[in-house]
Amino acid sequence: MLSYGERGNASRRKSFGLVKEQNPRFVGKTTVCSLSGEGGRPEETYTIGGNNQPTNLEILRLICTILDERFPESEPFPHEKLIQFVADCPGHDRRYAMDISKISRELGWAPRESLESGMRKTVDWYLGHPEWVSAILNRPDYQEWIARNYHGREAPA
Repeated sequence: MLSYGERGNASRRKSFGLVKEQNPRFVGKTTVCSLSGEGGRPEETYTIGGNNQPTNLEILRLICTILDERFPESEPFPHEKLIQFVADCPGHDRRYAMDISKISRELGWAPRESLESGMRKTVDWYLGHPEWVSAILNRPDYQEWIARNYHGREAPA
């Protein structure tokens, strides 16, 4: 059984955004894009995000709901049974906030995808690329990272 280990009580908040929508012209490229041709000021920095801050547990439950819809006959059902909490690491940040007010105000930019629609597209991408997922899961460095960060860290009952 594959389960997801969530540190602590999964109350951390993060901003999520679909990468394709952040700037479709630069998806897959390792470059810093200039927005000056789109009304932005030269040398100015703009934060692009999803304009949301769900908890990790909310994200996990959304993913489980999507998997329940895609695989209603699978075991385990509901997929939320796969969530397991592990002991938190000391000093772990409680929140990662992305403030997009500047790019919204100065350039009129806003996310085109909601958290749910973007997550559905993300889950569908992973489901449609099982060979890629398998290749990552079987990499020795990934297995070592999982062992270092999760094994032996079960949360106290």
